Amino acid sequence: MFSPIIFFAYKRPFHTFHSLSALSQNIEAKESDLIAYIDGPVTVKELHLIDNVENIINSFSPNFKSLKICRSDINKGLAKNIRDGVTESLKKYENIITLEDDICVSTSFLKYMNEALKKYQNNKEVWHINAFNLPIDSNINEEYVFLRIMFCWGWATWRDRWFSFIEDNLAQDPYHISYIFNKEMRRDLDLGLRFSPFWSQIEQNKKNKSTWAIFWYCHIFRNKGLCLTPSISFVNNIGIDGSGINCGSNNQSFHNKLNNKFNSNLPNCINENKKTISKIKAFYLKNKINFFRKIFIKLKKVAYLIFFN
Repeated sequence: MFSPIIFFAYKRPFHTFHSLSALSQNIEAKESDLIAYIDGPVTVKELHLIDNVENIINSFSPNFKSLKICRSDINKGLAKNIRDGVTESLKKYENIITLEDDICVSTSFLKYMNEALKKYQNNKEVWHINAFNLPIDSNINEEYVFLRIMFCWGWATWRDRWFSFIEDNLAQDPYHISYIFNKEMRRDLDLGLRFSPFWSQIEQNKKNKSTWAIFWYCHIFRNKGLCLTPSISFVNNIGIDGSGINCGSNNQSFHNKLNNKFNSNLPNCINENKKTISKIKAFYLKNKINFFRKIFIKLKKVAYLIFFN
């Protein structure tokens, strides 16, 4: 029996079509239930896009064992739509596989996710299955590693882990998280980097930015949980084009060569892989430097136009 796939969509017909097209190429799709949660419109102008998204999802019905569409009449926002959808689904199922409408998967995605969910079902040290990894140097002996880091671009988890999070009334309060995380915990959450790729998201939520994944990451971290992670990603995000709610545009730094081959040698030893953590730290540092270099070049161009035109 294969785990159900929970699919979150909004107003992006193009992305929805390509995401489901890729998912349908997995041979396990035919034996998998697909449950789609479509968020409601902010304005009436978005209705035709959301209608098109629903029609596209319905057109993929023959590619799955069953299809259920839950469409909201109001706009919940991405964070609430995901929290509600995952919670509702895990009331019925022991575990789930989760995708958003801008995630394109490899042909081995479902094989990997189902095998991992089955293997670590009763191992309480493992909280989350990542399908994504950063495009770091993959010259690593291990094909799959354990990390503290939770990635939300294609993921899976179990009922007991998720409900320990969702039933904690303080787990999604940024002020509570700030209160219980000391400096050392914050530094460890950020992998020891001098800038903050993760903790900064808690600070942003204090300023009325509504995201969900950082709170799930913090909950896993607090419980000393680990996340199974492929050395080479089984997914790519096609939504870093300005169309998404929380992603920027034209950032190719996170683009991966997809892993289309699943080898079932999932690790038995559950320890964080320090080599991979070091490579991820180097990736973030490199991209931080590149970001400031791009800003500096742009400022130089602006200064040239101002003073020499």
